[in-house]
Amino acid sequence: MKKTNSSATNYIECCVWYNLSMNRDNTYISASELGDFVYCKREWWLKMRGLLPVTYQMEQGTVQHEQLATKVLSHPRLVIVAFIIIALGIILFIVALFLGGGS
Repeated sequence: MKKTNSSATNYIECCVWYNLSMNRDNTYISASELGDFVYCKREWWLKMRGLLPVTYQMEQGTVQHEQLATKVLSHPRLVIVAFIIIALGIILFIVALFLGGGS
């Protein structure tokens, strides 16, 4: 049987070797964590240990992403489009019930 050498397998082996939980509760490996591990194992290790300094740029990036998410979710056109899609879905469901119920 051929041994796989995937990034996920290496990630899990490193977690076991360094006695680290994968994401504090061992239920899943996030894509972000796996990406950090593949990109740079040292950076991943430092991040898992909480030893990476948080820079001003990182904080500003987080603030900007939160502001953008708020703007997108509250945009009037987006709300209208979502309402129209939901209404069309309900109408199609009712039509399907009437058309499918006659057979």
